[in-house]
Amino acid sequence: MQAGAIFTLAEITGGVALLIYPQLSDYVLLARTATITFHRPIESDAEARAAFTDEDAFEIEHKVESEGRTVAKIKVGVFNDDSEKAAELEVEFHLSKKRKRS
Repeated sequence: MQAGAIFTLAEITGGVALLIYPQLSDYVLLARTATITFHRPIESDAEARAAFTDEDAFEIEHKVESEGRTVAKIKVGVFNDDSEKAAELEVEFHLSKKRKRS
């Protein structure tokens, strides 16, 4: 699997991990920075898993509601079809309230 495809899979997984929480889905979400480390090649299927909890979602919601914005750091592992970690992405997402249009 090409490196750009692995990065895209991991970055999308991180964003989805945030947006599956209804309380976060109305915020503006932008990827600020991302760093990927490749450990081994992926020659067939790949699976990405994000490390994100209910407590993380609650903390993010609290910060956005009180401060108007925050940064969420998410780690995403990408695994090959033998369940070996092939890559790890650390991404920082900026979350903020949507601006009201006048």
